[in-house]
Amino acid sequence: LLAVRQGRGEEALGELAEATRLEPETSRFAYVYAVALYDLGEPEQAERELTEALERMPNDPALLELAALRARDRGDGPAAREFVERLLAMDPGNPEWEGLGQQTAREN
Repeated sequence: LLAVRQGRGEEALGELAEATRLEPETSRFAYVYAVALYDLGEPEQAERELTEALERMPNDPALLELAALRARDRGDGPAAREFVERLLAMDPGNPEWEGLGQQTAREN
C-alpha cells in the first residue's frame, strides 16, 4: 500500500497480487489489493478480486464493508443493503454499519 501511495502503483499491484496468491485466506491482503486496484483505476479487476475474496472469506467484516461501500458508490442499493445486513447479523447495533444501512436505504 505504501508503494501505491508513493506513486509506484504497478510495483505495488504486483506485490499485492503475489501476497494474495500466496496467502489467499489473509483477508487484509485481499482487502488492500482490491482497494489499490480501485484507486489505480481498475474497478472491474477490483470487483473480481473482492468477489473472489468474499467467496473464500464470506464473513470477513472488512471485505463486507468494502463491498457495501463499493455497491453504494456504483448505485446498487440492493447489493449494498445485502452486505450491510450481513454485517449487522454479525454485530447487531454497530452504529457505523447501521449508518451505512440508513445511507443505502435513502439513496436507492
